[in-house]
Amino acid sequence: MKEKELSNSITIRDPFLEPFYIQKDTYCYTVLEDATPDQRYTKSVEKIQKTIGYYASFGSCLRRIASLKTSNKAEYNSISEYIEEWKEVENKINQLIKIDL
Repeated sequence: MKEKELSNSITIRDPFLEPFYIQKDTYCYTVLEDATPDQRYTKSVEKIQKTIGYYASFGSCLRRIASLKTSNKAEYNSISEYIEEWKEVENKINQLIKIDL
C-alpha cells in the first residue's frame, strides 16, 4: 500500500459502539471487532481484530453495528421487544452522528 493511501486511513471508536469500531480508507469503511481468541484453540489472551465486513457507506456500517448489538441477546419474548431494542440502538447511533440515516 502506498504511503499516501495510509495517510487516508482513519479509525473511529466510540464507547457506545464497543466492542466494534470503524476504519475508513480511500475505498471503503470496515467494521472491526476487538475480540479475545477462543481459548479452545490458543493460549493467547491478547486482543485480536476481527473483521466483520466492508461497506461502501458510513450509514451501512453503522446499521451493521446496530444489528450486531441487538443480536447479543439469545432470545426475545416478542417481535415488539426485539424492535424496541433495535430502535433504542438505532436512536443512540443517530444521536452520535446527529443525522437521520
